[in-house]
Amino acid sequence: MIAYVTVGADDIAQAKRFYSAFLPALNYGLKEVSEGLSYALPVPSGQRPTLPDFYVKPTFNGQPATAGNGAMVAFEAPNQSQVRTCTPQP
Repeated sequence: MIAYVTVGADDIAQAKRFYSAFLPALNYGLKEVSEGLSYALPVPSGQRPTLPDFYVKPTFNGQPATAGNGAMVAFEAPNQSQVRTCTPQP
């Protein structure tokens, strides 16, 4: 099971606009921390967290963020209609 996914970003404010355009529609809540953005699903009282958490942070080595060769992150949505209504705003 995947516990979390972390992606690097050069512009945290721009990344926040992008990911906040659709992750809240999938029930992810945002917590902003000094190291970047943390998105997590709500945890019902008395239950374990639903994974994965999703983190957006500056790159570890200070170099520009780049795409991984063959890397992919997918978020589960109940249907295509929900995906299509979550369009990131510039």
